[in-house]
Amino acid sequence: MRTTTAQHRGMAWELRPEVEDLIGLRTVRRKARERAAVGALLVLFTAIGYLVWTVSAHDGHRLFAALLLLWAPLATYALLVTLFRLCSSRTPAHA
Repeated sequence: MRTTTAQHRGMAWELRPEVEDLIGLRTVRRKARERAAVGALLVLFTAIGYLVWTVSAHDGHRLFAALLLLWAPLATYALLVTLFRLCSSRTPAHA
């Protein structure tokens, strides 16, 4: 390994725009996933609050609230990831 690195030691770095584009795309995807996860957590906490409220009010909608705990955050995550990716992938207006 030392001999291989010694052969390439003085070489200059070349710019590769496709690698920079890939890094930018991965950054957009990572940030979209992070933001969508925060949104899904907010929906989950809201659904937990709704479930606590329905249990304490003795309403008949416990099944709906229990389903809301699972499906609402998952659907929110999927929609927000898509939305954030679409919004972030647009080119800036000044370019």
